[in-house]
Amino acid sequence: MQTFAVALDYSLGGLLAGFGLGASTAGPLAPLLRLTLAQVAPILPYLLLVVMLIVRPKGLMGKREG
Repeated sequence: MQTFAVALDYSLGGLLAGFGLGASTAGPLAPLLRLTLAQVAPILPYLLLVVMLIVRPKGLMGKREG
């Protein structure tokens, strides 16, 4: 996943524009919108882990209760 993100040279603002969501480049989030996937590639596995823990806190298989 990290290598794939480095190979793609998209910015967050460019990705949002590709989905039809216009983002202002003059707001307080402008520096974040200019970050490219290659710049945030080292933290992508950890972000995926955090998202997975939020969505499935008991793990992928879950555990029986009782």
